[in-house]
Amino acid sequence: MKIKVFLIVAIVFNSFQNSYSQQDTVSLKEVTTSSSRFGTPISVGPSAIQIITSDQIKARAASSLDEILESIASVDVRSRGALGVQSDISMRGGSFEQTLILINGIPMTDPQTGHHSMNLPVPINQIERIEIIPGGSSRVLGAKAFAGAINIITKAAKNSGVTAQASGGDYGFYNVGGSANYSYKNFGVSASAQKSISDGYISNTDFETQNYFAQIDGKVKNIDLHLMGGLLTKDFGAQNFYTSSFPDQFEAIKSRFVSASVHWSNKTWLFKGAGYYRQHNDRFELYREGDGWYQRINGLFISETDTAPTWYTGHNYHQTNVVGANFNLSKTIGIHTFSIGGDIRNEYVQSNVLGENLDNPKTVNGEPSFAKYTKDAERNESGLYIEDQISYKRWLISAGGLMSVTTKYGTRVYPGLNVGFRLNTNIRLYATVSQSVRYPTYTDLYYRIGGAVGSKELNPETSLNYEVGSRAFFKYGSASLAAFRRESKALIDWIRVAGENTTKAANITEVNFSGLDASISLNDQFFSDVQIPFQEVKLLYSFVSADTASNNFESNYVLDFLKHKFTAAISQKISNQITINWLVNYQVRNGGYRKPGETIETAYPNFFTLDARLVHSTKRADIFFDVNNIFNKTFVDLGNIVQPGRWIKAGLVVRFVK
Repeated sequence: MKIKVFLIVAIVFNSFQNSYSQQDTVSLKEVTTSSSRFGTPISVGPSAIQIITSDQIKARAASSLDEILESIASVDVRSRGALGVQSDISMRGGSFEQTLILINGIPMTDPQTGHHSMNLPVPINQIERIEIIPGGSSRVLGAKAFAGAINIITKAAKNSGVTAQASGGDYGFYNVGGSANYSYKNFGVSASAQKSISDGYISNTDFETQNYFAQIDGKVKNIDLHLMGGLLTKDFGAQNFYTSSFPDQFEAIKSRFVSASVHWSNKTWLFKGAGYYRQHNDRFELYREGDGWYQRINGLFISETDTAPTWYTGHNYHQTNVVGANFNLSKTIGIHTFSIGGDIRNEYVQSNVLGENLDNPKTVNGEPSFAKYTKDAERNESGLYIEDQISYKRWLISAGGLMSVTTKYGTRVYPGLNVGFRLNTNIRLYATVSQSVRYPTYTDLYYRIGGAVGSKELNPETSLNYEVGSRAFFKYGSASLAAFRRESKALIDWIRVAGENTTKAANITEVNFSGLDASISLNDQFFSDVQIPFQEVKLLYSFVSADTASNNFESNYVLDFLKHKFTAAISQKISNQITINWLVNYQVRNGGYRKPGETIETAYPNFFTLDARLVHSTKRADIFFDVNNIFNKTFVDLGNIVQPGRWIKAGLVVRFVK
C-alpha cells in the first residue's frame, strides 16, 4: 500500500513541478460551483470538487447517470439493476444515505430512503455538467450532505433546434428520446423525453423507464429566472434487491418535481432564492404479482410452484411529499464577502409500513381499492447559514456554520473552515475542517417487515471532517491530490448479528474513515507534442480505510465500502470524425455478504471492467457503438445481486439546430 501511495504522490508532485516550470500563463474556463454559499470558481476555491462536462458525458459508454458517475474514483456506485434501474451512490466510504443529490442546487434526496435518491427525472442528454463535491458539506449544503454531494446542472437553451436519438442492444434493450430547444434574446425553453426498455440480463431484471424534463430560463436586466420540472416512472424486476430470502421482488416508482428560482446581483450584492416541491410514489412487491409470477387468490399470493407466507397480505405502498424553500444573500465589502442564508423543508410520508397509525386509512391513487395508506409521519427541518469569505492576495479563507433546527432532534450548530493558498499561477493548496450531520430516514425509523426491523430510537449521525489537498492547472492538463479523515459518531447502519436472521437498524458507536483521492489529466496538446493519437487521458485513484470492522456482525452498508478504486478514461482519436473512448475500472471492496443458506460472510471479490465507445461524429449526427464489460467479468456490487456481463449497444443521435 505504501508503494502505491508513494507512486501517486510522485506522479502528482512531478506534474506540479512541470506546471511550476512552465512560463505559459494557464487560461482556465471558469466554472462557478457550489463550494460556498454564493459559489466559487473551481480554479480558485479551496476544495476537491471535480467536474464532469457534457463532452465527457458524451464520450462515456453510458446510458444512465450512475454509469457516468462510475468513472469518478471518489464515488462508489453500488448497482442493484442495470442502466440506472436502481443504484446507491456514496462517497469516500460513506453510506448511500450520506450523499446529497441536487439538480441545479435543488435537493432531491428522498426522506423515505436513500435508495430513491437517484430516481431523477433528468435524461442524460439534458445534463450540462456534474459537480462532484466530496467530503462533509453540511455547513454549505445542509444536513444531508454528510459525506459529500452531487449537483447536476442542466442545459439552458442557447439556440433553437431539435435532437433525436435511438439505440438498441442485447437483452431486448432499446432507448428512444429527443429534446427541443427554443431561444430568443434572453429567453429560452428546453424540453426532453426518454424511454428505455429491457427484457433483463437474467430472470426478473426486466425494466421500463420513462423520463421527462423541461425548463425555462429568462433574464431581465440583472435578474435571472429559472423554472424547471420533471417526471420519471420506473417499473422493474428486483431480483434479490433487498434480500435473497425473497428473490422475486418487483418495484414501481413515480417521481415528479417542480421548482422556481431567482438570482439578482450587482457589483457588491447577490441574492438567490428558490422554492420546490417533490413527490415520490413507490409500490414494492416482496412477491411479484402478475402473469407468470404470483397471483392474488383469496387473500394469498400463489404461483404455480409456491405460495407466499400467510403474513404477506399485500404490497408496500409509500408516498413522500417534500416542500421546501431557500435563500442566500451576500454582500462584498473590501476583501470580505459576507453571506447569510436559510432553508426550510417539510417532509411528509404516508404508507402502509412507515409512520404512526392513521385513524382513517387513505386510498392509494392509481391502485386497487384494497390498497390503503394506514400510517403517516411528518417532520420539519430548517437551517440558518452564515459565512465570511476573505480574499487577500494569495489567500482565500472561508469560515461559517449551519444552525440546524428539527422537530424531533432540536437545535444543533455545525461550523466549518476552509483555507486556500495560491502557490503560483497554476497551483492551489487548501485545508478544510468541518462538522456534518444526517438525520434518520423514515425507513431507518419505522420499517418492520421481511426480517428487517427499524428503530424509532435512532439518533442523528455526526462527523468531524478534515482534509488537506492541492490542485494544479498546467499547460498539458491538471492534477489533484487530497488526503481526508472523517471521525464519525452514532453512524446508522442495518446490521445482522452473527447467528441471527433479523437485520436491524442501529447506531454504530464510532467509526473513523481515512483516505486519499488523486487524479491527473493530460489534454490533447500534450499528445500532439509527443505525436500520440490521444485526445485526453484521465487517471483517478481513491483509497479509504476504517478503524472498525464488522467482526461479530454483518454490515449492510457502513462498513462495506470501496477500499481501492482506480479508473482510467482514455479518448483515442482515429480520424477527424472517429474516436474511441475507453473506461477502465478496478475495485477492491471491504466487507462481505451472506450467500443463501450460509451463516458466514463471503468477502466481496475484486473486479476489473473495461468499457468502450466508438463514435463517428459529424455536424448533424453521431453514430456510436458501445461495449460495456468487454471481458464479460462476473461481479457483485451489493449482496447476492449479480451484475450484467458483456452488454453491446449501438445508436444514432441526429441534430437539427438553427
